[in-house]
Amino acid sequence: MQSASDPLSTMKNFYHKLSVALEFLINGLFILLYMFTTKGQDSGLFEYLELVYAQKIIEILVWLVPFVILFSIFSHFLYFNSIEGLFRQNIFSIILLIPLFIVWGDAEFTFWLSSVHLFSTFLSFYEVPTRRVKKEEYRPNFWSRFRLKPAQLVIMSFLTLILSGSFLLMLPFMTKQHFELDFLNAFFMSTSATCVTGLATFPIGSELTIWGQLVILFLIQVGGLGIMTLSSSLTILLGKSLGMKEQVMMQGLLDISSLEDIISMIIEIIKLTLVIELWGAVLLTGAFLYEGQDLGEAMLNGVFHSISAFCNAGFSLFPDSLERYKDNVFINGVICSLIILGGIGFIVLKDVREHLFGRKFYKKRGFVHLSLHSKIVITANLSLIFLGTFAIFFSEFLNSLDSYSLGNKFLISLFQSITSRTAGFNTISLNSLHAHTLYFMSLLMFIGASPGSTGGGIKTTTFAILIQSVKATLQGRKQVEFFERKIPHSLNVRATAIAIISLVIVSAFLLIMIKVEPNLPFLSVFFETVSAFGTVGLSMGITPDLSNTGKSFIILLMFIGRVGPLTLVLAVSQVKAIAGKVQYADGRVMIG
Repeated sequence: MQSASDPLSTMKNFYHKLSVALEFLINGLFILLYMFTTKGQDSGLFEYLELVYAQKIIEILVWLVPFVILFSIFSHFLYFNSIEGLFRQNIFSIILLIPLFIVWGDAEFTFWLSSVHLFSTFLSFYEVPTRRVKKEEYRPNFWSRFRLKPAQLVIMSFLTLILSGSFLLMLPFMTKQHFELDFLNAFFMSTSATCVTGLATFPIGSELTIWGQLVILFLIQVGGLGIMTLSSSLTILLGKSLGMKEQVMMQGLLDISSLEDIISMIIEIIKLTLVIELWGAVLLTGAFLYEGQDLGEAMLNGVFHSISAFCNAGFSLFPDSLERYKDNVFINGVICSLIILGGIGFIVLKDVREHLFGRKFYKKRGFVHLSLHSKIVITANLSLIFLGTFAIFFSEFLNSLDSYSLGNKFLISLFQSITSRTAGFNTISLNSLHAHTLYFMSLLMFIGASPGSTGGGIKTTTFAILIQSVKATLQGRKQVEFFERKIPHSLNVRATAIAIISLVIVSAFLLIMIKVEPNLPFLSVFFETVSAFGTVGLSMGITPDLSNTGKSFIILLMFIGRVGPLTLVLAVSQVKAIAGKVQYADGRVMIG
């Protein structure tokens, strides 16, 4: 291996750094100029850019972009000095380069591909080298000096995706000609989609073009599965190895100890997601065809609502969500199934699949042989679904459900019970519901989905542990038990901490929202706040009426709701024990 002072090694490093600098300078300048000249035609900024011949600069840069990417591939070939290393590290660049030369000179096409390539180059700064590097050879790059912790890297990844989605949505061909999208609303929609919330400041089905709808769908898919899960899966597919930081992150996300289990679980997540979403898309496409839609429209609605339902996002291309299909048992059943499968978590899905269809089928079958985590999740979900259906059914029996048949009353109640926990679809107008029904739905939204799923909230296991802890206290027992298993005291403390911190966050934001939105009803603001924190997306229709300040706080709350519980768990689990810590004597405090 050549040393860092070797002239050949120095030349390789120089070409590698030069390729990155050229991409940020030339490709970055082209992307910025193209965005400004296509979006800001009526602004002073465009008039200024016209003075410096922005269009002429774009015409020159559009011919240079492919050569910059080609030079980047060449520099990587010099760096790795092997065809195998070139394809492993640059297969994505090679795939993008071919269509770039085919449509050489097409500004719009070049903009899209160069934006994607620049984004992948930015993410590669976090990549850990797969080969061993000697201590004297190690040269920390600019990004490594920040020493981002796993939880911080998750937050930065979400922020990067949200900002990228915002700029994409602001492109002129993303919206209909009569609709102009400003940055705040684009940022709100990008955050809502990435955080799989579903709150919207405008109807996406009527205001966004097919391209804008696909951007929303992409953000839902990436945000729902988790950026680190997708990036890790791509790393494995490209033949690379996970770095130590990625391993620590995935261990915290999936609650898995060994590298082999991490790789197995990531592959299982991708397989299950593709199979379930494809299954849902096919069934929904057939249902929409039966409802009278043409093939193209039915396919778009089927794919969009399948991914949105499985990721528990709640976005719909219909202006009234799914109210028009409130009496359609098939569509309700498919949507509910997708929501439940996406909300119980991939660990439970894998456990159930192995016991029902895998090699464990003939050895150990039945609920009793599932893991403790799966048993708690399944029991908690079924209990909450039953309780929610019962409460909504009898609460609205003579109110909003009065005009429906008994079967439709039960179907609507069941659907709203399932979707209230984190999905965000609705088959009945929320403004017609009683205040006590809305409050009960708020409790369901606060609890949310299960750990390791696509949903938000404090999670069903947290709620279950709190309930069992209260039960144990009332019975005078010191241990919290589930299915003849003892729950560690640390989990009880963690569950209590998450619940209390979540309550404090929701309460604080509720006070702020009441202050900044004095003209909106309290119940609507309360419902909107809890919905944003639980990443649910249900609303009483006030989202478009929020002020810019109110939208900003809802954006922040949606982001906290998506990454807050995750970062809390990671932060708690990474606290190191202090050797020889002093233990103080017990003190007596009166409570209760």
